Amino acid sequence: MVHRASKHALQALEERGKLHENTPKSSSSWEHDFLRSCYSASIELACREHPDDVRYLHHDTVMNNALAKTGRLPSFQLDGETFDPDLLFGIQYRKSKTVRLFAVEIDMGTESIRSKRARTKTIERNLAQYLKYIKEGRYKKEFAFGGGFFLITVTINHKHAINMLKAAPDEPFFLFNWVPGFEYFVKPPRPMSVSYTHLRAHETEADL
Repeated sequence: MVHRASKHALQALEERGKLHENTPKSSSSWEHDFLRSCYSASIELACREHPDDVRYLHHDTVMNNALAKTGRLPSFQLDGETFDPDLLFGIQYRKSKTVRLFAVEIDMGTESIRSKRARTKTIERNLAQYLKYIKEGRYKKEFAFGGGFFLITVTINHKHAINMLKAAPDEPFFLFNWVPGFEYFVKPPRPMSVSYTHLRAHETEADL
């Protein structure tokens, strides 16, 4: 689903047995949700090119597995604040029988790197929240899972991506990517070259 589906569309999907629950929440921007869909589709397509090595786990699969194991959906709460990822997905590495979870944050070039205001949402503050969430092993309780958790921050401007990287703590679980020219697309772009080699490298990394 790229953006907000109508009640009739949801009913039609349910009647055909194609309705997926616990999918990513729609944002206020269809461009944002469009980029999210294209990015996740690119990773899934890359995984499908190597079916003997990896399997892509959709957002709803990750969320439903957590619900089945813990009895509730992940809350992503820290110090009384909630910071929902724009997308969650997993990569199952068939040979080593391991799974890595990835949270994705989509930035349409609108978020500041930092701000003097304490409660303002910025890239730096968002990274600090994920740093604490991952370092303290919060994901292990929320997902009943300890195979490793990574954050991918995706933006549409190369310079902005570089500035994000400079502001980020030097941690192996922080990943960055950018999508050139995305603001000009009026149809789905070609699959993005994220991918397989980069994701494949995480198979042999030590669990966090």
